[in-house]
Amino acid sequence: SIIEWSLTKLRCSQEDTKLRYQRALEILQEREGKAEKKMDDLIDLRLENPAAFTPESFERKRKGIEAELRDIKKKRKDREAAAKTWRDGVLDGVAFLEGVRERFEKEEDQRLSILQELGQRLELRDKVLTFQLADPYFSLKEARDAMEAAVGRLEPLNCGLDKVQKDIFEIAISVWSG
Repeated sequence: SIIEWSLTKLRCSQEDTKLRYQRALEILQEREGKAEKKMDDLIDLRLENPAAFTPESFERKRKGIEAELRDIKKKRKDREAAAKTWRDGVLDGVAFLEGVRERFEKEEDQRLSILQELGQRLELRDKVLTFQLADPYFSLKEARDAMEAAVGRLEPLNCGLDKVQKDIFEIAISVWSG
């Protein structure tokens, strides 16, 4: 049914997005670790050899690394806020879909309008009913189409992300990240 299909698509989207957010957070954490190490190395060098820097050049380098750390922390905070917004949207979508099932079963006279809430329009082509999807589902379809155009199918149907070749997965992440 359309509800199970929608839940499956939402679940797949959630898994993909979760991995993308995790990878972005890992990259920011790596960058933060490298910047912290640069700061430690700079301070160690200053303590070991005070003549290596003028006070002005040391302050300039220290402030540059501090600015880099602030930028990374700001990006992490932005990423965490985006992840929360995304999670809230997924939960809203699940709640909507769970409510749709109950409404569809109980409100027979509203079934057409319920289907229209899920899709902008219903089309019958070659005896097959198709849905022209509305947001957020339409954006998922567009993302899938863009990905398939860029790298082809990522995986066979019902195949987990752990089965995807790493090089293809990296290409996919770069396409998803824009």
